[in-house]
Amino acid sequence: MQLLDEYVAAARPLPGYQGRPSMSHLARILGCRRTTVDNHREAIEAVAAVVGVTEGTFVDEVRGRLDGQPWVTSITTDHTTANSLSRLGRHLQAACYTVIAFLSGMRDSEVKHIKRGGLEVKYDEDGRPYRWKLNSLAFKGEEEVAGVPATWTVSASVARAVELLEQLQPPARDYLFSRLPHGVGGHKGENEALTNKSTNSQLNEFADFVNHLCTEHGRSDAIAAGPGKPIRLKTGHFRRTLAWFIARRPGGVIAGALQYRHQSIQMFEGYAGTSESGFRAEVESEQAIVRGEIYMEMIEAHQHTDLAGPAAEEAARRLKDFADRAQFQGQVTLDKHRLQRIMRRHDPAIYPGEYITCINDPAKALCEKARRGNSEDLPSHGGCLPLACRNAALTPENVAAWQRVIARIDKRLASRPILAPRLHRRLQHRRSEVVEFLLANGKEAVPA
Repeated sequence: MQLLDEYVAAARPLPGYQGRPSMSHLARILGCRRTTVDNHREAIEAVAAVVGVTEGTFVDEVRGRLDGQPWVTSITTDHTTANSLSRLGRHLQAACYTVIAFLSGMRDSEVKHIKRGGLEVKYDEDGRPYRWKLNSLAFKGEEEVAGVPATWTVSASVARAVELLEQLQPPARDYLFSRLPHGVGGHKGENEALTNKSTNSQLNEFADFVNHLCTEHGRSDAIAAGPGKPIRLKTGHFRRTLAWFIARRPGGVIAGALQYRHQSIQMFEGYAGTSESGFRAEVESEQAIVRGEIYMEMIEAHQHTDLAGPAAEEAARRLKDFADRAQFQGQVTLDKHRLQRIMRRHDPAIYPGEYITCINDPAKALCEKARRGNSEDLPSHGGCLPLACRNAALTPENVAAWQRVIARIDKRLASRPILAPRLHRRLQHRRSEVVEFLLANGKEAVPA
């Protein structure tokens, strides 16, 4: 009776369902059986006649904020409403899928095999987490039936998504992407993962929900496919998108480690789980396409004839040969698939970078991987010695990057308070090396 008195004192309507008091919701509030509440139906009806009932039942006060305001007006227990617990639960599951699929590089089948307890967290001596590993099964292709156990080194964001899914699913559920209570989607059983089709539906419903929130709150960061194009998200988009972003960052694998806040290149390569996952190969394929696009831009602008550095002549020869192979009916091809074939067969092994353009020749390379007998004959950005290596060529952009290095050193040398003598000598020595390198290759150390 105390709960009813509180509703009367606050003149607050009782939680309702289809125009009548919700006995089930009152039982949940009181933490008792529904039958216990039914014993007081007459008193409940009397209070409802005084204060009324809500159109639906609601959970506790919405605490989340968006731009300082509640992100939704209410959260209901009526599963037919837009802001119901069940619908928002499915949106949360879709959001977790997005984080895991995009920031891990896992295929849909690999994400769907994540089970409760699959996350491993390593802590430092102060109890702070510093590494997260996610166990699942790796697959060679979408048609592969049997997977192999694999471990992905992931970020804190992915770990948080996995932890949320473990809370979202009932304790008896093993697969974290199995059907939620009151959910929808193709499945064989409650403890088996949703089908690809069902997840695609969830992703697009989630995108619509986010866009509706953006409209309601006057935000411009909606999920858009492009002007006039409808959203059509699919599970396969995330892995390819991740590979695309990494491939278009200078340094490839190194950029992936930095962009996704991993602590080392080895942790980034953990995205691939095991070699069976094949994600590293997808990144390298994207990187090859990017390099091919750069080659064509250089050729069309005749930049390959204006390179400097010890490998400039070799670079011009390789790019001319590439241009001859890329010609189609008198024009340099722009077709992505044809470019991919040409790169696969006739890659000139030129690797554009910020400070140099590497014209890779393993016999001359001074970088770390070449010194250690790298069987793939790939340059190592981490072990590059640009001022000494005979594989270096300089584009105008490379020269400008070195000139900015000199300007930064000059600024530090002129700063106050005066630098420590040892640091001052090191900076002066570095400046001399860069200036000598540019002058030796016919370039100005300081732009006019």
